[in-house]
Amino acid sequence: ASVTSQESSNLVWGGFKYLENYEIPLVRKLCMSRNRLIKAYPANIADRATSVAEECGQDVPRAAIVAATLDALSHNVDRLRSGQAHAVLDEWRTLAQAGLDRAPIRWRDHEGEHRGTTMGLDHDGALRVRRAGTETDTRLVSGEVVWEMLTRE
Repeated sequence: ASVTSQESSNLVWGGFKYLENYEIPLVRKLCMSRNRLIKAYPANIADRATSVAEECGQDVPRAAIVAATLDALSHNVDRLRSGQAHAVLDEWRTLAQAGLDRAPIRWRDHEGEHRGTTMGLDHDGALRVRRAGTETDTRLVSGEVVWEMLTRE
């Protein structure tokens, strides 16, 4: 079963695009309606859909989360612009280790859909993946990537 779908990927991407343009009130409104939307998720992810409040086991101040996310994003953009890309990548490797170290995924490129495993990040941040049945790594720098995992219980 997959962690996401095209529909939920678009939802997340849209949220980031709104944040990028500092449309905070709109993002806040979308976050507030998130729990209502959970029932509308495609059947293949409905059993894994979650929210920050659900994961924390309590209500969370959404505005504070959005503000903290924007602060962290701004801080890391500044770090990248000042030549600290290596440090940012090292932190990402640490934080995302479970998803970067031989996690099952599928991805789509100009040749179609593929399945394989993650093999870490390249020196410039590209995701390294290995197609099922091969010993050669491929670099992914953009596109749709879906991490696959077992259903949460």
